[in-house]
Amino acid sequence: MGERNGVVVTESAQEGAGRVTLTIELPGGAGEYAVRVSRAGDEGAWEEGPGLAEEPPCFFISYSSRDEVLAKRLSKLLRETFCVDCFCSAEALGAGEAWPSVLEKNLRTCDVLVYLSSAHSNESIWCQQEAAWALGRGIPVFPLLLDDAPMRGALERLERLPETDADKWVPRGEQPSSRDWLDANRYVAKTVVAPILSSLARRWGMREGVAELLVRALEKADRPGKGLCVKDVLVSTLDEVSEGHVARIDAACDRSAWVIDPDAEDYATTDLRKYLASMRA
Repeated sequence: MGERNGVVVTESAQEGAGRVTLTIELPGGAGEYAVRVSRAGDEGAWEEGPGLAEEPPCFFISYSSRDEVLAKRLSKLLRETFCVDCFCSAEALGAGEAWPSVLEKNLRTCDVLVYLSSAHSNESIWCQQEAAWALGRGIPVFPLLLDDAPMRGALERLERLPETDADKWVPRGEQPSSRDWLDANRYVAKTVVAPILSSLARRWGMREGVAELLVRALEKADRPGKGLCVKDVLVSTLDEVSEGHVARIDAACDRSAWVIDPDAEDYATTDLRKYLASMRA
């Protein structure tokens, strides 16, 4: 049908079926959406078909090497608890690799960029280039303020994530307990992961991908700590999910792998049951 601003739309029709499939090719990929063709006196309707909208988003963390500890903490939580495809250069770059090309490759394939804003990153040419690249491609960029240093250029106009206290990301003391680590993970989940996913869920074509990400994470949770973190984000992020996702969340509530902590079982499953009841209302 044509191209405009890098978006290519083509169509195909099945004779007699009253359906047209639009293939929408964006700079980062393609997805298919089916349209029911309206006849005289009838109202047309969109029916979203399979495509990129159902795939969980891929994250890219942009940060200064001097903020590496925090970047790795966020990346670990995203990957291990929320099963997110997440690029963090401190974990992904091997010895001898041409890191500029690795960074460019991952910037081309990411769906979300989280910018750890600090006095260090705001002085880093590479961090500024990563953010500018993402903005130029129309990728959502979420600045996360680690200190009071002002951001520059286009980043100044972006909506910041809610305030987070980076000191709470890692438990204090020489030998933190498992409960200390759980509290730290839940804090990062609530103050960083939840606001990002909530914003993405409100964007066109990304709600199902966010729902799929959280439901998969709940299904794969193998420890109480992981299940609690996912539960916290899920119930605070999505105000609508498909019937298929409702059924999968319901089934996850019956699993024992992540509700074995007597202190966590009651309110974790209770919160999810209340959430499911509201979805079915």
